Amino acid sequence: MSQNLSHCNVRAGISALTIGSALVWSGAAFADVCDSLLPTGSGSVPAVARGIVADDLLRLRDFGPPGHPNIPDKLFTVSPEQDRIALQLRRADPSQNAHCFAIVVQPLDPNGSPVVIDKGGEYLTLPSSGRGLAAVPSGVLVSDPPKWSPDGQWLAYLRKENGTIRLWRVRSDGSRAGPAAELPFDPESFDWGEAGQTLVVVGRPTLKQAQADLMVAGREGHILDDALVPGEGSLPQLKEPIAREVFVIELQTKTVRPASAEERARLRPPDLPSWTGATRLTRVRSDQAASVVALRPEELTSPTELQVTRAGRVSDVCGDPLCSGIADLWWRDENRLVFLSRRPGDSRTRLLEWTRHQSRPRQILETEDVLFGCQLVSDRLICGHEASKQPRRLISIDLQSGEKTPLFDPNPDFQTIALGSVQRLRWTNDRGIATYSDLVLPRNHRPGDRHPLVIVQYITRGFLRGGTGDEYPIWLLAEQGFAVLSFQRPQDVGWVAGVKSPDEANRAGFQDWADRRSVQSSLETGLQRVINMGVVHPDRIGITGLSDGASTAQFALIHGPRFAAAILSSCCEDITGMITLNSPSNAQWFRKMGYPAAGDRAEAFWKPAALLYNVDQVKTPILLQMPDREYLGALTAYSALKDAGTPIELVVYPDEFHVKIQPAHRAAIYRRNVDWLRFWLMGLEDDTPSKADQYRRWRALTAAASAAKTSASPGQ
Repeated sequence: MSQNLSHCNVRAGISALTIGSALVWSGAAFADVCDSLLPTGSGSVPAVARGIVADDLLRLRDFGPPGHPNIPDKLFTVSPEQDRIALQLRRADPSQNAHCFAIVVQPLDPNGSPVVIDKGGEYLTLPSSGRGLAAVPSGVLVSDPPKWSPDGQWLAYLRKENGTIRLWRVRSDGSRAGPAAELPFDPESFDWGEAGQTLVVVGRPTLKQAQADLMVAGREGHILDDALVPGEGSLPQLKEPIAREVFVIELQTKTVRPASAEERARLRPPDLPSWTGATRLTRVRSDQAASVVALRPEELTSPTELQVTRAGRVSDVCGDPLCSGIADLWWRDENRLVFLSRRPGDSRTRLLEWTRHQSRPRQILETEDVLFGCQLVSDRLICGHEASKQPRRLISIDLQSGEKTPLFDPNPDFQTIALGSVQRLRWTNDRGIATYSDLVLPRNHRPGDRHPLVIVQYITRGFLRGGTGDEYPIWLLAEQGFAVLSFQRPQDVGWVAGVKSPDEANRAGFQDWADRRSVQSSLETGLQRVINMGVVHPDRIGITGLSDGASTAQFALIHGPRFAAAILSSCCEDITGMITLNSPSNAQWFRKMGYPAAGDRAEAFWKPAALLYNVDQVKTPILLQMPDREYLGALTAYSALKDAGTPIELVVYPDEFHVKIQPAHRAAIYRRNVDWLRFWLMGLEDDTPSKADQYRRWRALTAAASAAKTSASPGQ
């Protein structure tokens, strides 16, 4: 079995991180993260369960795409014999600022145990392409599961080592592992050849030379054009086209040759749900096709029906409302279809079965939990599963009874942790748009208790970890005595009104900030409902957010109640952050949505949403925790707020992305966010010596804000 641990490289200049303060952070001593990839023990709940600490969240074992689950997510692959599944498991180690990755094979026999067949590799991201640019650095994890060879004897996957991406093979019993061949380019995608003796691989052989040529071109200076992305520095990005080419690896000789047309066809992208066109999703079995068909194909959010066609003619239709909102579907046999349904504004996931020639489907189950990444294996559905208190795992669903059986749980020890209560709330806003949120209360809550409240955004689906971007640890905040409102933003108003294109939807949302006003109405309605429940202090409320959640928070700081604290992971909604410091191509994209040009005198446009134009009224203490690729866009608002006496601090994380990926940074973000909220909402400080300077700064912010308020008072 391969034991390559080259992933354990610590980034230069980052020393080991101590997760300090026994009050909040410390748990049991952890071994090296690669020595504990699979859990040990039964995970049975002890007589006295303990409270949660930060390490319980930071070191969770994960698989599949990070973040909130989506129904089509790819989590695992099934062996040709349909007796095993394979996935890539990962675990973060904040102390080493690294991740450990492993390939795990799980038998589908209920009595089978998972086996690690390969370890190693680094956090793998591929550059993104779009808007004319070819290779912009990305922080999005490549989380595709390994692929089985046709004979089930091998698994192949992309693996990064020492900065180089390789196409890697491992025997399914773990006895052998290594690169399939040495390639002069980074592979981006691949598939097995038909006989399992080859691998078909896609890459861009000229990319590295183009990057080298760009460096040489800098000797003459670079023209400021659409290739410059300020967050990536002063070096322009490569422009398209940089051609992708398809090659074949002959595994016996490890030689590489160009692919034939037939071999290139094996790399057809998967059929994913679409928002546009008449047919939104199709699944084929033999000579039949089951399709989700839009009744008004010109509309993005058209109602749909389920159709079966044969030889190009419609043979059966399910027009029942239960056959709408289909997000994925499978043929169970020649006559029966199984599908998952989830509708906007509705927190429930439904699993249904429809038999051809029948008008109404049979509901197999309905759940507030999340089912995603499902695959049909024999007569059961294998799905990813998360619940508010349940981290990601795999379950098997009996399609007759709907019974759910655990199949692979990488974190059974999480069940030994005592958590607070969670209650799902539902309401509609002033536009009649429905949404829902989760109210979390501390585990020591008693009737009559009122707690400071923290708003975490902007999706509450599945396991309540840390909100979008995972920076605000919900259960850890509850353990510290906070109530938490995990807020689900309502559907964008532009997508509700029957628009015909994403651009039209965006323009509708930004007309007089219509979407922001809709979200604000939902937020205020939910806040008032929680306040009326008598479980929170209405004058001790903090708001947090990343990306769209940060935009909601900024709008709320201007238009909502007086918040006692705020934390933003991205900022700011103004001319600097959205236009001036954006790439010209991105700025043009914002212009299409209705934003003004950089030279426009547009204070009337920006004032409803920009902190910069509201510094006299925004006095809430604000912590900005931002990646180095984005913080420049916050400097104008930060300086204006600071000069106006608003307590504000800006923290910049090096070599990070919109969603931060380094484990040491996530630990620091968790720690600082909890400390900031305890300081401003509870009046508490942590006496850990290493935090003394932090609290001196924050006390100075309080003093400066008081001085500014005094100097601005009438008669002074």
